Amino acid sequence: MRFWTAFVDLLNVLTKWTILLGFSALVGLVLMQIIWRYILELPLPWSDEAIRYLLVWVTLLAIARAFRNDEHLRLGALFQKCAKPFRSFLWLLFNTLTLSFQVLLIVYGIPNAILGNFTNSPGLDISLFVPYLSVPVAAGIMLINQIDYTLFNFRAKEFGDIRKIRRNI
Repeated sequence: MRFWTAFVDLLNVLTKWTILLGFSALVGLVLMQIIWRYILELPLPWSDEAIRYLLVWVTLLAIARAFRNDEHLRLGALFQKCAKPFRSFLWLLFNTLTLSFQVLLIVYGIPNAILGNFTNSPGLDISLFVPYLSVPVAAGIMLINQIDYTLFNFRAKEFGDIRKIRRNI
């Protein structure tokens, strides 16, 4: 179990730094685009596309990282109004549906990314494999974080807020 926790922690640290670097590059590209377009009056033909692809990567990786500590959107009010036995069933149902959706994103995202390998983007002239790969990569990180979240909840025999559970481990 320690290897798994170390692996998930390392994956999330790498994801965090990738998000930070990607967001910094995103801000830099937007500023560069503003300067070139409105001050120098020489618009860059590739900057819109680079910003779009980088925004997709950063957003999906941030969503994937949010699964680590159960920081994603959820139906908390619905859980609070349910009786405890039904709350456990509902939690298990929602986690099963979420895990299934993440597996579907991976299964259908990989062939879609491979198909993008045969098409180049017009502005950057890169293979669309790179932007399309953001979906299965982020879904894989989400899946790992969701499995980790589920394992910790089952281990603690408590369903709900992982932040309370992680303090005790």
